[in-house]
Amino acid sequence: GRTLFLVNIPAAAGDERLEKALGARFGTVEEVRREGTAAHVVFRKAAAVAAALGPAEKTLDLGIPVSSAARGHATAFAEDARDAALKAQVNAFMAEFDKEEQEREAAAKEAEGVPDDDGFILVTNKS
Repeated sequence: GRTLFLVNIPAAAGDERLEKALGARFGTVEEVRREGTAAHVVFRKAAAVAAALGPAEKTLDLGIPVSSAARGHATAFAEDARDAALKAQVNAFMAEFDKEEQEREAAAKEAEGVPDDDGFILVTNKS
């Protein structure tokens, strides 16, 4: 195939830098599709993928300082951690909410047709 899958790409490395660095080293790049710190890179020729996977140094100079790359990576990691913590909080809240909602529905069903202390029966319109 003509597609190469890359991982651990610094967040600070843009698509153009990635395309330029890979193109200069392995061959013409037709498309770069980023997904966070991963990318699918489509080359014009399958030989470029073979060259990229061949026995060579597996690092690529993207033209960004290491500190900038590390900062971008650390920021992306921190954002992922915050997202995971937030998701866990939301999931816990929603589980508790669903439980309470089920308890309210069960209590309402139980009270259906039963007169209250004043002798009134609650009438609801449920579809």
